[in-house]
Amino acid sequence: MGYGIVISAARDGHETYGFDIDADQVARFVQEGGASAPLEEIAVRLSIPINVICYLTWVARGRSG
Repeated sequence: MGYGIVISAARDGHETYGFDIDADQVARFVQEGGASAPLEEIAVRLSIPINVICYLTWVARGRSG
């Protein structure tokens, strides 16, 4: 769900950055119009940061998307 939210925002012209432990997910996000940077850089770039935190059970199982 988090991916869907942020990619929709990117498609609507909002500045979006993605961070994920799965490099393939980050590459997919960038390919679809998002941006990526280290968390420290993202935090200072955005005037109104919105965080989407994924369902931790999925992370523990190695799922993403």
